[in-house]
Amino acid sequence: MDPLAVKVKVDNESAVVESLIEQVERALLLLDDDVNEEYKQAMAHDDAFVKRETPIVDYLRCERYHTLKAANRLALHWKRRKEYFGDRWL
Repeated sequence: MDPLAVKVKVDNESAVVESLIEQVERALLLLDDDVNEEYKQAMAHDDAFVKRETPIVDYLRCERYHTLKAANRLALHWKRRKEYFGDRWL
């Protein structure tokens, strides 16, 4: 097997994953406010923390790379987190 072909494949896969992550970020904007309100609050508070705690790629894998489902699951994670932890959710 050509080692150069492997590198091209890896580069292409990472580009695809980056594109899917961008699509999830756009899909989050399409969700109803009652679904993604807590996600927006968390991002406004500390976006680096949100990205570290809930990597989008994990949600993509869980939802078999369906971007809208991944966005919904991610938003619901933050909604439930606020419900369960109250004032200490962030």
